[in-house]
Amino acid sequence: ANGTGFALIMSPDQKQAIELYDSSFCVGCGLPNATLYFPELLKESLENEYGGFKDPKNLINIVHPSKKVAFFSYQIPQVNNKTHGIAKYDDKDTFNYKEIQVTLDKSQQFLVGPILNFYNATH
Repeated sequence: ANGTGFALIMSPDQKQAIELYDSSFCVGCGLPNATLYFPELLKESLENEYGGFKDPKNLINIVHPSKKVAFFSYQIPQVNNKTHGIAKYDDKDTFNYKEIQVTLDKSQQFLVGPILNFYNATH
């Protein structure tokens, strides 16, 4: 095992979910995932043969309140639910990447702020 962690809480109809991911100390697990929200990490990830992700059509709205934190949101066409999330990384001693995604329907969107604020304050 590489120490990574993933949790998924999903509604019975599978249309709403909260997803959590933590790469722990697995650089090759976290770095490629981080490249989607932190494009400046793509070169390093590719040089180390970890791969990476891009959003060439700019479908994900990303705001960086700081260098190592990204708030993001996206909506899949023809789906009523919107996804919001936070991605963070720490490269002090090794590379650790953490992410939360909250997908809720329009009637539950008022819960997104408290969920993400709690996550941001505790992670």
